[in-house]
Amino acid sequence: MKDKNENKKELELIKEFIEGDINENERVNFVEKTEIKESENQENEIFEFDVNEAWTKLHKRFENNGLIIEDKKAPVIRMYQKLMKFAAVILLFLSLSFVGYYVYNTKNLVSYRTVHNYQTKEIKLSDGSKVSLNENSSIKFPEEFDDNIRKIEFTGEGFFEIAKMSNKPFIIVAGGTEVKVLGTSFNVNISNDKNVEVTVRTGKVQLSEKKNPKKNVLIKPGYTGTYTKGEFLKNKTENINYLSWKTHKFYYNCTKLSKVISDFNKVYKTNIIFANNKIGETELTTTFENKSIETILTIICTSHGLRYEKTENDIILSFKKP
Repeated sequence: MKDKNENKKELELIKEFIEGDINENERVNFVEKTEIKESENQENEIFEFDVNEAWTKLHKRFENNGLIIEDKKAPVIRMYQKLMKFAAVILLFLSLSFVGYYVYNTKNLVSYRTVHNYQTKEIKLSDGSKVSLNENSSIKFPEEFDDNIRKIEFTGEGFFEIAKMSNKPFIIVAGGTEVKVLGTSFNVNISNDKNVEVTVRTGKVQLSEKKNPKKNVLIKPGYTGTYTKGEFLKNKTENINYLSWKTHKFYYNCTKLSKVISDFNKVYKTNIIFANNKIGETELTTTFENKSIETILTIICTSHGLRYEKTENDIILSFKKP
């Protein structure tokens, strides 16, 4: 870090450069070595610098060098063109500095996005955390996290298994909220209307408003926290199949077929409908693990006296004819 004497010497050099009190070698060396950078010392330092006197000397120097000429009609100041060129160089330097800063701060970001058609993706982060993306989801994160925080951006639906680091919290920026954890596993689902739902499997998760972090809810295992229209809610997790999109495992206990089919349509991206609404009232108690939708429907139809028929866009469930 520079001390006050070094800063004062630099300011004196700038003053001499403006006044023209340096030789050609000193001027070239000054232009080559001068850099624009953020102040390394935040203290206010006082350095006496008479701006008017400096510019008076500079003006006199231009006059002596024939850069300022006055004719009978009006003063013509060729110095203006010189100054404009100098200003253009400074502007170019500042522009390049900004571009360099932007590239440096964004070149290490990694982005992934899943699309339609049943696409999911598994991602491992630099800290050992794992993220599973459901379809229509995106994530943005740095190749390497900062020393004191792990922060990513996320949209869609995903399951997170966060590596435990007690001194380095993990923060997910999602739909106007921030999900803050230290080490846990949970599911995040952001709907199209920006509602955020967080279901915790292990550990604890804090769901807070991005603009007002003091407005938050703490979620424990077995509970689901939601953020809707600026309000937080927390309830016991009723949907035990919230991870079926990832695991392809379904568990049902006296569950109405209408709810079962709704789960299948979401996970398998199908459009299964009932020919008769009474079918939806039928209850189902069973478990499915890694079965195709055709196999599942065959099992359901066999045990409940149903049949299914595929059309171009739908799968129709109906009672078997006597």
